[in-house]
Amino acid sequence: MARPFLYATLSTILLYGTTAFAQSTFMTKEYVDVNNVKSAILVHGDLNWNPVSLGSDCEFPTGSGVSVSSATTLWMAGFDQQAQLHVSAQTFRQTGNDFWPGPLENGSLNMATSTKWAKIWKVNFFDINTYLAQSIHTINNTPDAILEWPAKGNPYAKGVYDSSLTITTAMAPFVDVDSDGLYDPLKGDYPEIKGDQMLWWVFSDNGPTHNNNQSQPFGVEVHASAYGYKRGTLLDNVVYYEMDIINRSSADYAAFRMGINADMDLGYYRDDYIGFDSARRLGYVYNGNAIDGTGQSQASYGSAPPVAGYTFLQMPGDNGSTKKPAGSFMTFNNDITPAGNPQTSAEFDNYLRSKFRDGQQLMNDFTGYGINSSGRGFGTAARYIYDGDPSDTSEWSECSSLNPVGDRRFVMATNDLTLSSGGSVIIAFALVVTDTAGNGNTCPGIDITGIKKVTDTAWKNFNNPPKSFVSVEEITAGHALGIYPNPATDVVHISAPFSLEHKPGDLRIYDMMGREANISYSVNGINIDVHIKDIPAGMYHMVYSSEGVRQSGLFVKR
Repeated sequence: MARPFLYATLSTILLYGTTAFAQSTFMTKEYVDVNNVKSAILVHGDLNWNPVSLGSDCEFPTGSGVSVSSATTLWMAGFDQQAQLHVSAQTFRQTGNDFWPGPLENGSLNMATSTKWAKIWKVNFFDINTYLAQSIHTINNTPDAILEWPAKGNPYAKGVYDSSLTITTAMAPFVDVDSDGLYDPLKGDYPEIKGDQMLWWVFSDNGPTHNNNQSQPFGVEVHASAYGYKRGTLLDNVVYYEMDIINRSSADYAAFRMGINADMDLGYYRDDYIGFDSARRLGYVYNGNAIDGTGQSQASYGSAPPVAGYTFLQMPGDNGSTKKPAGSFMTFNNDITPAGNPQTSAEFDNYLRSKFRDGQQLMNDFTGYGINSSGRGFGTAARYIYDGDPSDTSEWSECSSLNPVGDRRFVMATNDLTLSSGGSVIIAFALVVTDTAGNGNTCPGIDITGIKKVTDTAWKNFNNPPKSFVSVEEITAGHALGIYPNPATDVVHISAPFSLEHKPGDLRIYDMMGREANISYSVNGINIDVHIKDIPAGMYHMVYSSEGVRQSGLFVKR
């Protein structure tokens, strides 16, 4: 399980004890769970952990009960025009919160507003297909995910506990069918999503408190999304995250950096190693022992652990196919040593800039196979720790150094940039996981080819997203399998499928999430009558197989 920072203050205890901060509301979670990874999303901008149990909450494979990652949070640091350092960095919440759910109103966010926005909105590709299959949209026949979408002008927008939201500025993205600039699902507008499932939420750094470090907030608002695809390929082992950081303050910030702090708990958390692939901007975790765990009560992978990591897909400074190198890749320990947990704003800033808590510069102190290396010894100054290939004993890695295994966390950051008043910057990253092959995923004998392949898949599909939405026009334009009427309500007919008069075939219907629908059908001369009255409205994929040949087509059930 994930462990929070070891320190806590009396003021924190009193603050939570006296006000309670409506903690049940702010423990709200949702999941990206469309494919092989079940990734938890939380309202303070944090990911992949359970703030109640303090355990990991990023299951792979879905349904296995074992996690590949734990608490992952957004960090940022920069300087205003008076050279004052600002830091906003979420951690494990026990020392406070720098981020709160909700947008800024006149530069700040109060508790009442934050409480209403303590929600994560989730839309499946199937929801949109169901909606588009309706010729007339009403409150009753519009899926809640679409009806309550927090987009500008939506009169039906709902926050936590069905609280009404008044939204007058651009929030969640949507397809504006009538081009009036306002979202109205009863007029045909619907969420604009990426992937086969997308979650959207908003959080800001000038909320009820800003007490996780000793600095002033920036006054930024973050529009965040997470999404995934189900394709039956390596893409099913990827979860995408995008964060649009908007400067709502009147200040310009220089030397501004953003980063993700990841507590990488791969199964059993005390036998991990980490590494960095600079070409892919990939920080990853692998098992430092041949076996993950040794019979502990915590779920572990045993002899078949995966390799997992986070890769920066989009950073400020990227220009087309030219990708800017990551600014830094650092690690720290869960202790109070000079290489331990940050507490002050300067210490958070140090970790975003290839320095340890005490300000010491990261050094490549690798001197040879079998000699422990921590980045704090003698050597040359470095930006990335453990950036060698762990399968090559001559390169700098934890596996080559034979470091003691343990609990690992890292900070991966962008380069310096300017965040102007009213401006915004976007970072996009992905969680990538190899299959649990069991061979080549542990030290010794580690082979990181697998995690490179999944990462390359994540990059390819981020830059050229696979199509999710298929319009009714495309469906009715004609397919190998003749289906009519299309759209339909009760029965669809398949006209003269091959071999029907000679040998009945096998007919199956799947929704857009790949789930098989329970239908019945009957042969009527040279046609097949498919009875669809009892399946939900939406788009479906029909597959007819006979004598080793397959034909397929799409149809809409209204």
